[in-house]
Amino acid sequence: MIMTLPAPFSLTTARRSELDSCLRKRNLPASVAMRMRIVLMLDEGASYHDIQEKLDTTAPTISLWKKRYRLEGMVGLATIHPGQAAKKLTTQLRARILAKTYSRRRTDPRTGRCEKWLR
Repeated sequence: MIMTLPAPFSLTTARRSELDSCLRKRNLPASVAMRMRIVLMLDEGASYHDIQEKLDTTAPTISLWKKRYRLEGMVGLATIHPGQAAKKLTTQLRARILAKTYSRRRTDPRTGRCEKWLR
C-alpha cells in the first residue's frame, strides 16, 4: 500500500495579504478570525499538531476549514446560516394575537380602565 502525502498548502501573496488585512479588523467575529489563523498557519507550514496546540482546536476542524478555503476562498470561511423564514402577519395570526391580548386584560372596577395600562 502506497501512502501519498497531501499537497502542500500555499497561498499567493495577494491572498495572504487579504487574510492579514481582514484579521486586523476590529469587528471580525472571533470564529472567523480563528479560521483565518488556521489557513495562515497552514501556509506557514505549521503542522496540525502545532495548530491544535496554539489555537486550541482539533484536527477535524483544521481539515474542514482548509478544505473550505481551498474550494471557496474567503467566502468559505464565513459563517452562513440560512436562518428561519420570516412569518407573515396573516389575518388568522393577527386574530390569534389580538384574542390573547384581550383575554389577558382585566379592568379596574373603580375606574373601568384596563389594568394592563395602569402600571
